[in-house]
Order: sequence, then structure tokens, then C-alpha cells
Amino acid sequence: MHRVRYGSEVREPHDSVEPPSAPRRVTRILLAGVGVATLAPLLLAKVGEDVFEHGSGSFGDGSRTWMLRHRTPSWFVHFA
Repeated sequence: MHRVRYGSEVREPHDSVEPPSAPRRVTRILLAGVGVATLAPLLLAKVGEDVFEHGSGSFGDGSRTWMLRHRTPSWFVHFA
């Protein structure tokens, strides 16, 4: 194992790297969460806009037909 020199101080390699402090780690996680929460609706809005402009074609018709065949009529009685 070799030693690392920092100015006039000599340290072991594992002493030279300190893990981030808890508040810094929490801040980093919080910022990542805010970033994802901001970008996700924007990306979904873009996809929704493209689908609205170009239509979903036969895929939309097929999924709508399947849904109508497999729906539960009692739900419509209770939640209509």
C-alpha cells in the first residue's frame, strides 16, 4: 500500500476520500427527485401531444375494442 502526500501531511489512501455529509447527500437526493418530478410530466406531455396530432391508429382502436369487451358492467352502475 502506498501513501499519498497532501502538502506537508502524509495520509493513507482511504483517509484522503471522505464520504459526503448527510445534509449534502439528502440535498442531492432531493434535487434528483425534484428534477425527475419536473421532467416526467414534460416528457409525457410531449408524447401526448404527438399522439393527439398523429392519432394512435389501429393500436388505439384495438385497445378500445378490447376494453369495451372486458369491462365490468357493475362498475358503471355503482360509479356512473
